[in-house]
Amino acid sequence: MNPLTVERQYQRLLQTLPLLASRRGRLLQLAEFLELLCADEQRASLRAYAPELVPSLLRDILAVHFPGTPRSFVLRIHRLLDQLQTRLPAIAEQSEWSAAETVLVKEEARVAELVRQPEPDIPRVMPDRLAASTLAERRVTIPVVEREMLLRGHPPSFAALRTIHVEMNFSSREQGEDEILVDQVYDVDGAQHRQVRVALSIARRFLKLYAGIEDNRILILHCSFDEPNIIVGESLGAALTFAIFVELIRLYELRDAMSLRPGVAITGTLDAEGKVAAVDDHGLRLKVQACAASWMRFLIVPRGQEGIAREALEEFRVTEQLHPPLEIVGVVTLEEILFDRRLTTVQRTALPRYLAGRIWRHRRSMVIVGSILVTAIIIRLWYGPFDKNPALIEFRQESLVIQNSDGQVLFQTIVGREMSLANDEVIMEGRNAQVAALADVDADGMNELLYIRKHRVDGEWTEVCLRSRERAEPIWTRRLVRSMTFGSAEEQTEYRFIPRGLVVDDADNDGSPEVYVYATLHNFYPSILLALNASDGREIGEYVHLGRLTDIAVLDIDNDTGKEVIACGINNAFRSAGLAVFSPTEIHGMSPGTEEFRPKEYEAGAERAYLLIPRSLTGSVFRAQTFGNMATRLGDTRTGSLEVGVKDFDEYVSELGERVQGLLTMTMRSDLTVKRVQVSEPYAITAEILLRKGRLDVLPDEEYFREYVRGIRYWDGKNWTAKPTLRKPSPPVAPR
Repeated sequence: MNPLTVERQYQRLLQTLPLLASRRGRLLQLAEFLELLCADEQRASLRAYAPELVPSLLRDILAVHFPGTPRSFVLRIHRLLDQLQTRLPAIAEQSEWSAAETVLVKEEARVAELVRQPEPDIPRVMPDRLAASTLAERRVTIPVVEREMLLRGHPPSFAALRTIHVEMNFSSREQGEDEILVDQVYDVDGAQHRQVRVALSIARRFLKLYAGIEDNRILILHCSFDEPNIIVGESLGAALTFAIFVELIRLYELRDAMSLRPGVAITGTLDAEGKVAAVDDHGLRLKVQACAASWMRFLIVPRGQEGIAREALEEFRVTEQLHPPLEIVGVVTLEEILFDRRLTTVQRTALPRYLAGRIWRHRRSMVIVGSILVTAIIIRLWYGPFDKNPALIEFRQESLVIQNSDGQVLFQTIVGREMSLANDEVIMEGRNAQVAALADVDADGMNELLYIRKHRVDGEWTEVCLRSRERAEPIWTRRLVRSMTFGSAEEQTEYRFIPRGLVVDDADNDGSPEVYVYATLHNFYPSILLALNASDGREIGEYVHLGRLTDIAVLDIDNDTGKEVIACGINNAFRSAGLAVFSPTEIHGMSPGTEEFRPKEYEAGAERAYLLIPRSLTGSVFRAQTFGNMATRLGDTRTGSLEVGVKDFDEYVSELGERVQGLLTMTMRSDLTVKRVQVSEPYAITAEILLRKGRLDVLPDEEYFREYVRGIRYWDGKNWTAKPTLRKPSPPVAPR
């Protein structure tokens, strides 16, 4: 490198550094020059200039306020120190060297940690109460993103987070203009003074719209910044107006005192109509970087520049290889900020004090209001809740409590303690089928209650019921009794089936909802799936499953215009988890099985699909202790895929000292092929223990489960096959 060129650049650097208002700007200029010297293979220039510049570099590193600085810049400075230490080891012996390296390492860790934190731990500054005759002690702090101007005519390289402080009180003067106090040293040509006056005018107009207050009393307003030597521009307008508006609300002692939430920054100019207007595109990109590298969670920008801000955020994520939880919020008016509860919070004045003041000021009209309220209370006590439509279900000991959408109790019905426990089990396991459901059965605009109850009149029965709000007794009840013949028996035996769960849906799109109920015997074998007409309880479909059913769902799994009825559980004949798919109008017959398990009264089922899910490698270890694996839960994902939960084993693991349920979650495509298999944490831990004990040869991983799903078998009506099949339903066949 030409020594004369290096000397000219060195002299230019010495002239530039005193003019830089930002220590990060100084750090950038020093780094660029030292990187240039480090890139030269001849180390003469580096040995000549580094001793003069490195002390300044270290002092700036220790003095820089790094929050809001992109991590790539921090890494760049850290790499520069490493290069200097490699080429000139003696320089690293300076006392400030280790302190500077520690600062950089901590900053890298801090930025990486910030993007993983779901919520910033930031103390909220709560203002003191205003004194009657002194300048307001309350302060409203708002994070504001502003540019740091390095040199006039030169584009900035960084952005910083600054805080606006607004203090306000009523003046003792009765005439004249509002008194605006700003830092006169840095108020160039009175620009900030004029900007604060315009913001106050807009904030007063918003106060009139927000609270109906139009007060021309003279105000004393003091506006300051946490770092006044930073020159701010027009992009301060929106944040400044919001700060003044919040202080006006507190000054007039409105009940709802509003403030900006921690982790929210605002940038944008404000025109005379109160609309948030665009700022400089380059400056906006720097502000996005500063927020993304700090504890900010929201950045409010002009709506028209929302795309630019999101693009800058994505560039930051790619460049910095970080994923900060920063969200860009585009707004057009100040009102959008005020009423977005992600951005603002409301703190209410004590109700007794607020009401006392309001009543005294409006005591005459309050007499009329009081009379109306007393009349309304009398009507409420006599008529009951105005909203009579059942919307919420709550279990309380042995009863179902039905409430409207406001949580007001409409009626109660006894279902038995067993049903309350069954509901707890449904919630715990995340099943789709419920013990009770609400639906508008008779199309009168009011919901009816469909539920399962334990009834102890005329014996002990568990039955399905329909009840309306107007009637204390059920409109209809359905007891599930079937006569079946198994194996070599010649006479039928009567069985009482216990309903376990129900789903209400108009699956066949006929305008009238159906109730799909699954029920089992006490020993869970066999099970039946019933389709009932919701209005009268009439059976319109019956299917016998040769094993326990655990859940049902009504979903559109093949993305056509209609829905399918899906049931899952365990098939005892094959000791394997089973899944059946039906057309809602054709639910009859029985599931595939061996002669030993088939009731003689039923023919082959009309399933559109039936599949067996094998046990995994881990579950097979417990084959001797557990009868089989079992599908326990159905659901759909946001993408419309079918999700099936499978209990692969449920055994005591001595190493863990507890009983462990090994669960698999399978996500299936519309053709019933498996897209993904996920395992629960207890499953994974148990598999690792079995591997260490030598009871497993390999650890079930992603590659294993890709091979495992090939073991799923599909029933084509005659044989089991590995090819997924969604058959057309067979014509209905009545039981013999």
